[in-house]
Amino acid sequence: MKRSIEIMYSSQTKIETRIFVKIIFSVSGKSALGAVHYFRNEMSVDFYQRWKWFFEYKAALLRVKFPKAYIKLETGPYEYILPEDKYKEKVKNNYLSAKRQLTKFQNQLNSICQSWNELFPIEENPDWIKVQSKLDYYKAYLNSAKFEYESVFS
Repeated sequence: MKRSIEIMYSSQTKIETRIFVKIIFSVSGKSALGAVHYFRNEMSVDFYQRWKWFFEYKAALLRVKFPKAYIKLETGPYEYILPEDKYKEKVKNNYLSAKRQLTKFQNQLNSICQSWNELFPIEENPDWIKVQSKLDYYKAYLNSAKFEYESVFS
């Protein structure tokens, strides 16, 4: 289990997945003659999911206005290399977030231990098992984030 967690965080955080949206439009109805009517890139996946309806709406407006035209809505991912300042900010935020989450789950584990008053061992409690697994996860994440933080800011 620990090995898989370490592999999970060995990826490069300087590269992000970004989304592009392109609406290709041709009045003649032929795809070969299509020109780009709308283009937007450098969107995060989260931003794209929130605004997906808008891009579909823009394509639908063209379909209503030109019912016989060739209209194609294209979306796709690409790798985006972060600028240095954004990369440093992201590394710092990841490190602080990992510390915060680790403290949160340690406090949850302590509260479970303090309120324990049952006959069976605490290790069999589903809440304890769940919090302990998350604690292990965030310990590995913190180690990875700390290593990256130290390599960037030293």
